Amino acid sequence: MPQPVFVNARYEGRPTTGVERYAGEVVARLGAKVTLLRPARARRGAAGHAWEQLVLPRRLPADGLLWSPANSGPLRVASQVVTIHDASPLDHPEWFAPLYARWYGWLIPRLAQRVRRVITGSQFARNRLLAHCRIPPSRLTVIPPGVDRSRFAPQPATAVAAIRQSYDLPPIYLLFVGSLEPRKNLARLLEAWQRTSAELPDAALVLAGAPGRVFKGAGLPGVAPGVRRLGRVPETHLPALYSGATAFVIASLYEGFGLTALEAMACGTPVLASTAGALPEVVGDAALLFDPLDTSAIAASLSRALKDADLRRRAAPASLAQAATFSWDRTAQDIWTCLRSV
Repeated sequence: MPQPVFVNARYEGRPTTGVERYAGEVVARLGAKVTLLRPARARRGAAGHAWEQLVLPRRLPADGLLWSPANSGPLRVASQVVTIHDASPLDHPEWFAPLYARWYGWLIPRLAQRVRRVITGSQFARNRLLAHCRIPPSRLTVIPPGVDRSRFAPQPATAVAAIRQSYDLPPIYLLFVGSLEPRKNLARLLEAWQRTSAELPDAALVLAGAPGRVFKGAGLPGVAPGVRRLGRVPETHLPALYSGATAFVIASLYEGFGLTALEAMACGTPVLASTAGALPEVVGDAALLFDPLDTSAIAASLSRALKDADLRRRAAPASLAQAATFSWDRTAQDIWTCLRSV
């Protein structure tokens, strides 16, 4: 009989970021092949880690294989595959709350050495994990995340008009979606926006996202001209927000993958992306790339996206074509193949 596969479902009940979306999309496609092990109620922070380290191992049958999809897992369980999305707490602990940085800085290398296989989403993340964790390269597998193109797709004009009205957005806006955290480089993005916005005073820079609990502050000013801060928006609003944007911008200093850029491309939105981390792997030749440390380069990209209609027309089909190379179905199948292989 094949070894039964169980999923560490501690991620359930947390606000949806890329990690939770990844886990939910893959688990939904694995369906009855796996059994979820979850706490009786949502546990976050120290309580969640205590459940994961102390309770979860006792609930896993002796013959079971555990898949932990959300960056952490129980150290006592060697019969485990863990997805570690990036090495940012190891590379840049200064971006995180001190306790979080110390915990993950201690946990990730030990967990990677203990489990049977580590999955990550990009070659960049694989290289950074190999730099920090003393494990054979053969035990670290790259399986990129996907995108649900039945949901993230160009939206009809009526849906775009409704979302603009709902958030009181102008017809021309640049969009950022993500946590308001240091790695997103938002201070430089806002400085670049201030240099650019005078050229199109009716345009807006829209920030959709909220500060994360585990991150240090992003250093954003309270109010900036032409900037709309929407806070965390419902998942159902994202496809129309992406579709209505003149361009999507992600100026990150570090990304283990960059799921929001992929979602924007699936909606046919031109993408402006930094050259940092895994973003060039994700966007390919379909995006306008810039150096995230060069505020002038960011400003030039924003200006070009706002003023060059030909660029936007060419970028839209290129975005769709690049997004079509990623699929949650393929991600789930590749993860299942990896689980069965160990």
